Amino acid sequence: MKRWIAIAVLLLVVGAVVHHCYLRPEAKVEAAVVAAITAIENEDRDAVKAFFHPQFQDLLGLGAEEWMMLLDYSRERYKQVDIKLIQPDVEVDGEKATFRCHVRVDATVAETISKQGPPSRPTAYRQNVELTLAKDGSTWRLVGIGDVTAAEWGIPVDRILGGK
Repeated sequence: MKRWIAIAVLLLVVGAVVHHCYLRPEAKVEAAVVAAITAIENEDRDAVKAFFHPQFQDLLGLGAEEWMMLLDYSRERYKQVDIKLIQPDVEVDGEKATFRCHVRVDATVAETISKQGPPSRPTAYRQNVELTLAKDGSTWRLVGIGDVTAAEWGIPVDRILGGK
């Protein structure tokens, strides 16, 4: 009898952990964001592009295509990208979610790799990054982003939009 009680308690604990870590909407939102970050680090352009919702637009009015251009530009300039999400906070309201966190990005400047001396590895901090996500079928996709601009990535907006 004690054995069955122990097994039942164990199953309840495992079920609670699985629900908390994987099945709650907040966990699914966080998993979607982490998957997108992993895709960026692994230079998986298709997976990153799939993370953008068709209605995505940032505070400057830039859409997914312009952000993909930013990513392509950054990929040429930086290698060995390591992105850390610090203190993530997720709020889910039905089919919409807000993901707030601090972000730490470490990246090696590509042109310094294989040159004499150690490669340049700048660290950039972003604070108060806010992602807005929408549920699209069974997945969460990025609808908007706050507190990051094209200028902060070092690219003038007119260049992103096709200017020289």
